[in-house]
Amino acid sequence: MSVKFYTKDEKNGLRDLAMNIRQLSVAEIADNVYGLTLYSKKNNARYLVCYEHPSLIFDLQKNLVFYNAKTTNGMNCYDFVQFYENCSFMNAREKVNQYYMERDPRNLVLYEYSHTKNAVYKHTGISLPDRENGNFNEMKDYFTQTMAFEDNVIDTLILNQSLYMSKNIHNAVFVGFDENNDPAFALEYGIKDTPYKHEVAGSFTSIGWKQIQDHASDIVIVDSPMNALAYLSIDTEASVIASKDITTLYNMVKYYQENSDKYDFMKNVKNITYILENSPKSDLVVNRIKETAKDERFKNMKRVDSDELKRIYIQSMNANGEYQYTVSENDYDEVEYNDIRSFIDAMDEVTGKLQDQHLEEERTVE
Repeated sequence: MSVKFYTKDEKNGLRDLAMNIRQLSVAEIADNVYGLTLYSKKNNARYLVCYEHPSLIFDLQKNLVFYNAKTTNGMNCYDFVQFYENCSFMNAREKVNQYYMERDPRNLVLYEYSHTKNAVYKHTGISLPDRENGNFNEMKDYFTQTMAFEDNVIDTLILNQSLYMSKNIHNAVFVGFDENNDPAFALEYGIKDTPYKHEVAGSFTSIGWKQIQDHASDIVIVDSPMNALAYLSIDTEASVIASKDITTLYNMVKYYQENSDKYDFMKNVKNITYILENSPKSDLVVNRIKETAKDERFKNMKRVDSDELKRIYIQSMNANGEYQYTVSENDYDEVEYNDIRSFIDAMDEVTGKLQDQHLEEERTVE
């Protein structure tokens, strides 16, 4: 019997993957992998039973499957595959991981449990939250005032339906579109007292979220829609593709390499850069992308230089005309780059100090 030993990096990768797989429904595995027929129990909508194996009971609220009513410990996706195929846990984990990385929710039967309605919904593809019928001012205020993002960028995204506010909870919803311009990816962000991030049911994670300018020759890769907004706020003409997070960045890049012929904008792209957090995890993902890339554009992609970021920020600010003075890169020597949002916060803080200094000088002259 051979034993596989994982490196520290491989263990970290498996841990990150497992965190994303927690959202994967056991019922989805049963239906799409094993072809089992699931239907609701009459006395409780949260439970599904299996036609082929009546002893299997799927609890959609807890996302667990029980072998029979007397079972106290439910099975998650890994446990269920191990049980159903009578294989080792390691083999079950590899099967589930492989399924997750290759799954396309647009072609799968999905199961979604509603806590508010205590009901199970069966659908294919993404299930977007209802859109607010009125204005999106609450969301716009959050992005432009609390987060200090560029208001013109927010307006553009709302206009092209890449961003909207949900109806009941008033979350910000980022929507990513596939090659047919159909919604296929979505993330909800809380914009109130306790911000949070949640991937919408049926979201095709590998597609990510993007904002592409017409005939764009350069594209920037980032690791979240929020970080993409931060970058777009200093370079409003940029084209960006954002993954859900750093753990899904590699699969997103792999998807666009393998499906570049389906997306017209990829035909015009000559240069690909990336802007990520300065961290070992980011470096590992970038190295993996470059080592496995078959597309030379991804193999040769480079980090956006921090000095270039400063130049873009300064050009944008000077072109704005809001300030009555001109700044230079030397004014921002103290600002160091760690991640895009903290970088912009630091640049804005220096700008505020420069503005106060300029006003004080004007008062002195008067």
